[in-house]
Amino acid sequence: MTPLTLIQTADMHGKLTMEIARRLGDLKLRHNALLLDCGDALDAPNYLPSPAIPPARISPVAAAMNAAGYDAMAMGNREYGWRGSTINAKLAGLQFPVLSANIVLQDTRIVRSTLTLQAGDYTVGLFALTPNMAPAGSLAQRTSDIQFIDPEQAAHSAIADLRTHAEGALKPTIIIALMHWGVETGPEGDQARLIHSLPDLDLVLAGHAHVEAGALDNIGPTTVSRCASHAREAAILRLETDGTWHQELVKLT
Repeated sequence: MTPLTLIQTADMHGKLTMEIARRLGDLKLRHNALLLDCGDALDAPNYLPSPAIPPARISPVAAAMNAAGYDAMAMGNREYGWRGSTINAKLAGLQFPVLSANIVLQDTRIVRSTLTLQAGDYTVGLFALTPNMAPAGSLAQRTSDIQFIDPEQAAHSAIADLRTHAEGALKPTIIIALMHWGVETGPEGDQARLIHSLPDLDLVLAGHAHVEAGALDNIGPTTVSRCASHAREAAILRLETDGTWHQELVKLT
């Protein structure tokens, strides 16, 4: 079988330059990999678009992500907007899907719940989780046209949808979560508890924690990969023939 290779970035916070994008693009081409980001890639504040980017103009970070050849990214809190129109303005010009399974949007043209990609001999099912930026009783919850649903419920629904979509496919299906969610990342934290509740999940590419260095762990049957924030590092992940994942960390700056 053709090996499955992924490249992960997370929490870049506007630090992706064209020079780093070219390096990521070279890695993607060299390894015939899917290039995925775990959210908070943009240089923008929570809720609002960046004031430095004029309306209808693509941001330098979005242009760099397009140049690198990203296949998908999670919506992080930096990509979230007060209303659907704000999200559209933030994500304008991106040439790849932005994913979030636990938000309900009335007016957006770019965010989707799930995505299925073909990579070599594999069907790769992707979904993402976003932190709840409009908790019950908050001003955002009362005035926004965006709703958040329970992340565990959203994840189970996304996995079921992806499995159903892949029924009858000749290629093995791998389900991957781009998880920009969870404030507690230790073995007893909320992120671990959520992952434990999702036994059909094969791999988590985790963000939101701003870790100093990447690592590869297991939470129950699910493998969890992290990489350093602020475009300092990427993680190259290869699925071995025995079904385990191998992680190689690559310095970007």
